[in-house]
Amino acid sequence: MQSAKGMILLRAAAIAAVLVAISGCALLEQFLVPPRAPTARVDAVRMTDLTFEYVELTADITLSNPNSFALELARLAYAVDIDDSRPVSGRSNRTVALAAEGDAQTELTVQLRYEDLFASASSLANRSETAYRLEMVPGFDVPVLGPVDIPLSWEGTIPVLRMPSVRFDGLSLESVSFLGAQIAIGFEISNPNAVSLNPDTMRFSFSIDGREITDGRLDEQASVAAESSARRTILVDLRFLETGDAVRRIIQGSGRIPYTFEGELAFGLDLPFLSVTRIPFSLSGETRF
Repeated sequence: MQSAKGMILLRAAAIAAVLVAISGCALLEQFLVPPRAPTARVDAVRMTDLTFEYVELTADITLSNPNSFALELARLAYAVDIDDSRPVSGRSNRTVALAAEGDAQTELTVQLRYEDLFASASSLANRSETAYRLEMVPGFDVPVLGPVDIPLSWEGTIPVLRMPSVRFDGLSLESVSFLGAQIAIGFEISNPNAVSLNPDTMRFSFSIDGREITDGRLDEQASVAAESSARRTILVDLRFLETGDAVRRIIQGSGRIPYTFEGELAFGLDLPFLSVTRIPFSLSGETRF
């Protein structure tokens, strides 16, 4: 019995010795084989959001670790160059774990605000799109090698957008009856962009002499061509009993009449992410018939 137990213990010790030797060799190999620098590549840069305030870009990045030990992305710096200016730069705090001899994907999202772009490159005010260069530098802290930074870049174009506007364009007397009068409220929609503007709805209220004379909604307005303006009118029937002196002053054309024109214009552009956009407007002043 003692002999059998001894044989079992001897075999167990031999197996343990082999396992220790194997793990020791692997550990020894980790220290004897020189560490290698990780690599990175940019797979694509996509536009992921677009408004009249900013355009958002997202870069898809693949990281590769050729070593027999795990690594972690320690930093990711970035900058955007447009013309000779650098309106955006920063650093992402996202960390990414890379398994030994493995790959990992990460994303970098950068938001370019048009206000910053116009301030840094005044020539953009006359463009419908502009070229950009996105610089990215993922960084690792690799044993023995120390800090390893990998410069990457991507070039592309982004649209340059400017907000459409609404302008009051006067009142005109269309007709007069025993009950009142019909007037036309004129306004102009300006589209400074290189794609057509498709007005959807317009909610509005209009006041004369501090008295609201009409409010309502316009639907299915005609489109406004790229980089142009279009005049629109709203016909309003005014009753003497309801509006009193305001109608009489309009008919008589007596002096300048204060007005307030307020509302919201909903419209679309033939661009991604901009199917419907709403802009409020509030206009006031004096007008003469």
